[in-house]
Amino acid sequence: QHIAFLQNQCVFIPPTELDTLRHPSEKVRVLLTFDDGLRNNADVVAPILRRHRVPALFFVCSRHAQPGKYLWFVYLSALEQYFQGDGFACRGRFVDMTPVGRQASIQWLKEFLLELTPHPQAMYHAIDNELPPLENFASPRTLGERCAGMTAEHIGALAADPLFTIGVHTVDH
Repeated sequence: QHIAFLQNQCVFIPPTELDTLRHPSEKVRVLLTFDDGLRNNADVVAPILRRHRVPALFFVCSRHAQPGKYLWFVYLSALEQYFQGDGFACRGRFVDMTPVGRQASIQWLKEFLLELTPHPQAMYHAIDNELPPLENFASPRTLGERCAGMTAEHIGALAADPLFTIGVHTVDH
């Protein structure tokens, strides 16, 4: 519905046309971009864009293209939403995941992770080695639909489609 609405109001352009001038009487031009390279961009968004023949630019991080690896903010969001249990230990501290303490604990974890050095290596090391794996409490379907990154095959298929452009968004955001 959003794409159909926007097609009536504006003109979608590929990144190669970003620097061309628009005549004042022409519709506003829109370049659609999608950040982070989440798998749902390839599985859900790309088919919709293809159906409507809409170009887009996908900025992809490579860290979460690997099974079991997630971008830090995706990890924290999933931990907050799906963790089952009262909590867990992290660096000698009990991280309270009860309904009363969950939000404050997630905020503490965010601040803790972002302050680790060297950044971002230390942050991802802590996520991978000191915090609960998402696979322990989130279903494979949830992980695939909401947390996982595009695989090399997804990226290759998007790159092969003339409607789409792949942009680099670093390894780990």
